[in-house]
Amino acid sequence: MEQIETRRRRLGRLLFGAATAPFVLASAYLFFTRWPSYRFTTFSDYAALAVSVLAGAVFVAVLPISSHQRILSLFIYVPLLAMMLIFYTFWFIAVIFHDGL
Repeated sequence: MEQIETRRRRLGRLLFGAATAPFVLASAYLFFTRWPSYRFTTFSDYAALAVSVLAGAVFVAVLPISSHQRILSLFIYVPLLAMMLIFYTFWFIAVIFHDGL
């Protein structure tokens, strides 16, 4: 019984990490690169997006599910999260820094 509870708890922590880690990393990057100055590069923005997506993908990759399910989950998770982070980036800059397109 304890093993089932531990496995559920681990699954919950991994899913929570997959959902929050990319947004925390993206927020930290945006805050610390946009706040001191507005000098930033497109390359660094794309690199931060990639690092954020990869951070979340690590959580999905170690989920206690079958390997086929993990691969399918990653194929869905990565593009969906990248799209969500792009919109989140626009929203973050507009709301926090009052700067929009």
